[in-house]
Formats: sequence, C-alpha cells, structure tokens
Amino acid sequence: VQGAVYTDSADIAAAVKPVRGKPILTADLNGVRARLERLPWVKYVVVQMSFPHTITIQIAERVPVAAYLGTDNKWRAIDGDGRVLVILDGQPVDYPGILGPGPLAVPGDTEPNYGRVAQLVTALPPLLRPMLKVFEMDQAGNLSMSLHISDKGDSRVDLCSAQALDVRQLVALMAFIATKVDPQKAPPA
Repeated sequence: VQGAVYTDSADIAAAVKPVRGKPILTADLNGVRARLERLPWVKYVVVQMSFPHTITIQIAERVPVAAYLGTDNKWRAIDGDGRVLVILDGQPVDYPGILGPGPLAVPGDTEPNYGRVAQLVTALPPLLRPMLKVFEMDQAGNLSMSLHISDKGDSRVDLCSAQALDVRQLVALMAFIATKVDPQKAPPA
C-alpha cells in the first residue's frame, strides 16, 4: 500500500483482509477498491495485480481546505467537495474556519453547502487568501466572510446563501477588487 498518510492503517487492513491469503486469480480487486474509497481520507485508489502473488494499492488522499464548527463544538475538516475528513477538538490553523450551526456529520459524510464554501477557499485569488479570516453561515445558510484588509480592522462581506453560491462569479469579483484595492491603504468596509 502506497500513498496513505492520514488514512488509518487499521481501516486499510480491514479493507484488504478479504483478499489476504487467497489465490491471486480469485482476488476481488474491485471490492478492495470500493472498500478503500469509502474511507474518509481516500479520494481514489488504483489496485493492481502483479502475478504470481502481489497486489499493489496506490491511494490518493483528499486534502483539507476548510473546517466548520459543529453544534457539538468540534471542528470538522473538509475537502473541496465538502467531505468530512476528520473531527477535531480544536480549530485547525492551516485552513479557514466556517462558523455557525454546523451539522454533526461524521467522517465520510458530505456536506454540499460547506463544500461550496471550500471551493470558494481554493478559488480565491492569491492576493486575497492571506486576508481571509473566517466564514460565517447562519441558520438559513446565508454566508459572509471576514477579510483583514487594513490595520484598522476586519471587513465583513455578506455573500449569499451557500446553496446559491456561484464560486466563479465571486472569484471574478474578488479578482477585480484585488486589482483595485491596495491592502495597505484600504479602510475597513
């Protein structure tokens, strides 16, 4: 098995157990692939048979891009599809947070509205990424974000409902703003 960094080794062992010790010609490689792809961190898997007795598994893992706070006060790290990868006690510092009444999803579940926000995070122009502080989503799914544009404070930008979020239009708008705003001189909005 190659490529697994965050995927639990016990989960991998359980997924491949049905083919261990079995004749290679009867090994259900599609079953192994399907079981592995159900694991939270796994994006896709390539399973190959090498005759006479070896199966090679290459795992490509998902990349966390945001995290949201669930109603249980635990953070759920998500990838760009909104798939919950892991539940954490503290807020991750490597990617932006999404505050609000987040659902109590378990690793492997997909939350589409949070996935749209995660896509926005990955599509932000490079100039604006370091300015992003946090997203907020209310009970109705309305989304806002806070940007640190100047030393005078953060600016809150009300977007729209997460369900109606069109990442391409927002990124085009932000790219336009980034060309017009000098982050050193801009007053808070």
